[in-house]
Amino acid sequence: MKHTVEAYLRKTTWRPELYGMESYKLDAAKRAQKQLHGDYTFEHIVDQLKDLALQIRACYHKYLNFSDETLAWMMAIDASFLLEFLQIYAMNDDEFCDCNLTLILD
Repeated sequence: MKHTVEAYLRKTTWRPELYGMESYKLDAAKRAQKQLHGDYTFEHIVDQLKDLALQIRACYHKYLNFSDETLAWMMAIDASFLLEFLQIYAMNDDEFCDCNLTLILD
């Protein structure tokens, strides 16, 4: 079964107050997915993160009550958003608080 960013969303919509932010993160993940070349896919990144699940879980102070696959998808999607945010921030010469977040959020 081929996994996609959209499939991840259907499985992990837990907190209604975060739905808005999730859509921004998913959009960033979709853009990252389109930038991957050759046989290297977003799913490949998720698979690599699944292999690191124990190390990732060790960074948290409490038990994460979801599967390694869900954890890997969360990490990959959040990382996509964060990297895109930092890229836009780096291109902006203004102070951090003055950066134009509408570039990400629109």
